[in-house]
Amino acid sequence: MKSLIHAPLSCLIGLAICGVVSWTAARPQALLRPAGSPVARSLGFSDDHHSIVRHIDERFESRWRDAGLTPAEPADEFQIFRRLTLALFGSIPSLEDLREFEADDGPDRLTRWAVTMLSDDRCADYLAERLSVAFLGDRDNDFPGFRRERFAAWLSGELKQGRHYDEIVRQTITATGQPTVSGPANFLSAEIAQGDQYATRLAGRTARAFLGQRIDCAECHDHPFADWKQADFQGLAAYFGQLARSNAGLYDARGREHMIENRKTQAEETIAPCVPFHPEWLADRSPRREQLAKWVTHPDNRRFRQAIANRVWGLMFGKPYFAPVDDLPDPDQPETADATKLLDLLGDDFAAHGFDVRRLALVTVSSRPFRLASTHPQLESPEAIGPLNTAWAVFPLVQLRTEQVSRSLQQARTVQRLRSDDDVITRTHRAHWQKEFSEQYGSLGELELDERGGSIQQMVERMAGRFTNESINSGRRGACRRIAEAQTDDRDCVDASFLVCLSRRPTQTEQDHFLEQLRSARRAHRLHVVEDAFWAMINSPEFIWNH
Repeated sequence: MKSLIHAPLSCLIGLAICGVVSWTAARPQALLRPAGSPVARSLGFSDDHHSIVRHIDERFESRWRDAGLTPAEPADEFQIFRRLTLALFGSIPSLEDLREFEADDGPDRLTRWAVTMLSDDRCADYLAERLSVAFLGDRDNDFPGFRRERFAAWLSGELKQGRHYDEIVRQTITATGQPTVSGPANFLSAEIAQGDQYATRLAGRTARAFLGQRIDCAECHDHPFADWKQADFQGLAAYFGQLARSNAGLYDARGREHMIENRKTQAEETIAPCVPFHPEWLADRSPRREQLAKWVTHPDNRRFRQAIANRVWGLMFGKPYFAPVDDLPDPDQPETADATKLLDLLGDDFAAHGFDVRRLALVTVSSRPFRLASTHPQLESPEAIGPLNTAWAVFPLVQLRTEQVSRSLQQARTVQRLRSDDDVITRTHRAHWQKEFSEQYGSLGELELDERGGSIQQMVERMAGRFTNESINSGRRGACRRIAEAQTDDRDCVDASFLVCLSRRPTQTEQDHFLEQLRSARRAHRLHVVEDAFWAMINSPEFIWNH
C-alpha cells in the first residue's frame, strides 16, 4: 500500500486504465453466454392495468368475430421483446438484454419486462424525443432563442417523475422566461424565432399536437371539408397574441392584440380570443394563455385524451390507430363515435390513472393486437389484407423510422446495452452520430407516423454507407470482434451474431450456411466471416422492418 501511495501519478493512471480495460474485456465475453439470472429492477409506478387490457382485448375480439376474421397467432416472445425495445427505447435489444430476458423463467415475463423498460431512463429519454417532434416540429437549433435539446431534457425529466401529462401541456402553453433556462418555453420560441405571424403558427401547432386536429387550413378561409371556420382559427391564435420576447425572455404584453388584415378592405382588424368548441370550459379572469391551457386540458375534452392515446399507439405499433395522427374525427359526431371508441377507452383510463404517459404505453403494449404475429395464412390473398390490417387482426409490418435505424445500428456495434448514464463524451458522440445519420438517411420529421416506404438512397446508405461500416468495423470492443474471438464454438458464434442483429436464433438453413463459412475460414479470417454475416443481416428486410 505504501508503494502505491508514493507511486508516480502516471503509474496510478496506468493501473486504473488496465483495470477498466480488463473489466470491459471480460464482461462482454460473459454476455455471449446465457445469463444466470435476470437483473432485478424497480418498477417505479403502479402496473394495475390488467382490467383495462382485458376490456380492450374483448373489444377487438368482438370486432374480429363480427367481421368473420381469425386473428394471427401469438408472436414469438423474442419477437415481441424486439418490438418492445423498438417502441420504448427506439432500438433493437442488446445481447445483454436478450440474455437476461432469456434467463427469466417467471410468469408473464413480457409484461414484467415492459414495466421494467418503462421505468428505465432510456424510455423517458426516447419518448421525450418523439413527443418533442410532435410539439416542436423537426427544426434544429438554427434559430436564436430556441434550444430543442433543452425542451427534450425538460420533458424527459417530467416523464421520469411520472408528471401528469395535462400538467406538462399546461406548462408548455403558458411558459415564460428564457428558453435556454426554461425547457417548456421552447415550444413557444420555436415559432417566435421564425418571425412574424407566430401566433397563427402556434394555434396550428397547439391544435395538431394536443388536440389531434388539423385546423391550419382555416387560417385564411373556412375549412373545405371540416366544420372549422376562419374565425375559429384566428380566435385560437388570439390567445397567443400578447406573447412577446425581450432580453429577459418570453412574457405576455398586456394590451397587445392579435391583428389580421381584412382581405376585402385591406384594413387591420383586432381579433378577440375565442375557442372553436365548448366555450363553457374556459376559465374566467385568467391570463389568456392560462385560459387556453385549461381549455385544452379540460377533463371533459375528449379530443385532448384521444390525441395522446392515438399518438402513443402510433409510437408503439409504428402506425397510429387512426391516421393521420393529427387529424382525428370529431368525437361529438355520432357517425364517428365508433371509429374512436378505442381511443376513448385508452384516454379515459389514462385520465383515471394520473395522466401518466408510461401507463398509457404499458396498456398499449399489453394489448392482444401488440402481441400478435405479423404473419397470417390469409395475407397471401389480396382481398384479405385490407380487412386484417384494418381490424388490427395482425401486427402491422412497418418500416423502422430513421431514429430507430440509427439507434439499432449503434446497438448492433456492441453486445452491451446502450446506457442513458454513459459519460458525457460517449453521449455527445452518440447524439452527433445520430444527427449525421438522419441527415444522410432522411427523416420525415413530424410526419414520421405517416405511411412511408424506403428509398434508393436509404438502401445505398445501409449497403455502402459509413454508418453501416462503422457499426460492423467498430474496433476491439465491437460486437463482431467480441463474438469472433470469444466464441470458439462455431455454433455459438452464429447464434450470438443472429441475436445481436435480428434478436432471434438462426434457422437450420441459416446456421448451416454460416457454419460452412466459419469452418472453411482460417483462424485469422474468422472475424471477416462474422463481419460479412453482420452486413448481410443489417441489409436484410428483417432488420429494417418492425414485425
